[in-house]
Amino acid sequence: MKKIAFIVCAGLASAVLLASKNTDSVSAEDASTVQSPCIPVEYNPIGLSPGFPWSKEPVEFHYDVDSRFMADYTKEQLKDAKSIIQFDSRISEEQIVSIQSTSVSVLNDKYEQVEKVQGSTLEFNDAQMKLLRSAPYSADILIRMDYLERSHFNDGPQNNYTTPHLTIVPEKQAKFEGGRDGLVAYLRLKSRDAITMAEEDKLKPGKVRFTISKKGKVKDVILISSSGYDCIDERMVGLITDLPGKWKPAENLKGQKVDEQLVFSFGLIGC
Repeated sequence: MKKIAFIVCAGLASAVLLASKNTDSVSAEDASTVQSPCIPVEYNPIGLSPGFPWSKEPVEFHYDVDSRFMADYTKEQLKDAKSIIQFDSRISEEQIVSIQSTSVSVLNDKYEQVEKVQGSTLEFNDAQMKLLRSAPYSADILIRMDYLERSHFNDGPQNNYTTPHLTIVPEKQAKFEGGRDGLVAYLRLKSRDAITMAEEDKLKPGKVRFTISKKGKVKDVILISSSGYDCIDERMVGLITDLPGKWKPAENLKGQKVDEQLVFSFGLIGC
């Protein structure tokens, strides 16, 4: 059955003929056959000039679905955490002249430090280790160390700092049945018409956080960072909310199913 839908984005409206399609399961191979629900990239309804936004080449647009930060650690791995330099391989103990201050913080979606424990040594103190080991799955952690280091260019030591960011993940993370590549291919295809309006100097790092429940269902979908375009943000939130296919839920070390939060990043690369 066919139906007419009216799409309004960035003040422009157009009628698009949509064909319904069953997309209960999506993989990288079959994602290319899914119909885009809105205006395709090459759509030019009334012979508009090459300078019109619909005829523009899309900007470089990043897609990824993962934990919030690239560095992720399981609870089991964090049991062995004793020193800050374990989280930054660029620093050696020989470089450090003195430690000025350290901290371990839990971050919220707005990048605010909702819990913070300070220290003054290269090794974590008891309170910092307790915070690291007691933080729940999907917690986002900021570790900071301000220090004096030996300089290769100056006679005296110089100030420096490190700020490793990490996300605590389950021992077995949630998996999409079509694989990560299939998921990203699906999201890319279903949003390609919306991103044709984006301009590189206005595009920002967009992020949608969502949870895969113990039953393998998508829930708690929320936009935590805008791409700079409302129409793109709304499309991405809708795609995650109505995502077809199945998920295998995450598991802890004991094999018990647990909720896991993931982040869909789009637009520019960045925090």
